[in-house]
Amino acid sequence: MNDAPRISPQILRGLQLKDLGRYADAERAFKEALAHEPNDAFVLHQLAACQFHQAGLQREALATIDSAIAVEPIPRIITSCEASFSAIWIGPRMRWRPRGLH
Repeated sequence: MNDAPRISPQILRGLQLKDLGRYADAERAFKEALAHEPNDAFVLHQLAACQFHQAGLQREALATIDSAIAVEPIPRIITSCEASFSAIWIGPRMRWRPRGLH
């Protein structure tokens, strides 16, 4: 018996599209996946990465990362976000900001 979690077709499609650089299409796939499981931190992170790569969606990417962190706080999220986001400190609270946005 295989106890490995099943990955939804929407997530698989989103990952493939993201790898191809088709960020808007991948964003739609990840949003479809979130419609079924809205508190999936992994999918929220993938969605934020796609938003970050699209012109004009960097602030939306920040809000999505905030949602991912709210679902699954820091340690695991930080390691998966390091490639796309830089952590900065603002007072006593850490916030995510895409590189180059200050």
